[in-house]
Amino acid sequence: MSEFIEYGALGAGETAGAQELEHGVLVRERYDRLAPYIALIDHLLALSVFRVRARAIACLPLRRGDTVVELGCGTGRNFPHLRHAVGPFGRVIGVEFSPRMLALAHRYAEGTSLRVDLIEQDISRYKLPQTDLVLLSLCYHTLESPAQTLARVWESLRPGACVAIIDGKPPDIAEKYFRPFGAKVLESVFMGDAELRPWENLGRLGKVEMRRFVFGAFYVCWAIKR
Repeated sequence: MSEFIEYGALGAGETAGAQELEHGVLVRERYDRLAPYIALIDHLLALSVFRVRARAIACLPLRRGDTVVELGCGTGRNFPHLRHAVGPFGRVIGVEFSPRMLALAHRYAEGTSLRVDLIEQDISRYKLPQTDLVLLSLCYHTLESPAQTLARVWESLRPGACVAIIDGKPPDIAEKYFRPFGAKVLESVFMGDAELRPWENLGRLGKVEMRRFVFGAFYVCWAIKR
């Protein structure tokens, strides 16, 4: 734990630094522009074809009646699967700092009659309520300070709660050939850091379980706070 916290996780009363705020503005502007194309991107990346979101969320230790917070919820593509997992008496909270992404998430939730609480807030400054699971889906690589943010989230959880990350990586087959292309797309289109290995950061906090999909091109990893 100490090895991880030394990166300088934000405390409850601290605010993000100037560099982090500037990065956040740039990412928000980029994702405002990407918002209308998220459904298309899902198809192009085979997320929809292989039902990656549904399969990944089905692996998570979610029970009916649980509260789940999705940080960086985007346009709400995970909402149906999260709502199914927690049932009618559970609570789904989506946090997103791109106004256009959030507007589409509102429209999607209303159009599908999904009961979701939506909050416009920067992940790095959002104060978590009491929750059973926190999910970061396809957004970890875009954070200016991912290790610090993850540590802060972990510190705020009660024992028994869970942190989960859904994301992509070079497929297990011919990884060395896919990595340069994937890194270029991640950095130039999504403003992400291809060198991050989120499961390792999470592993510094707790015991990690991991499942891979589509020849290892996507994964879900999670850890339960003891």
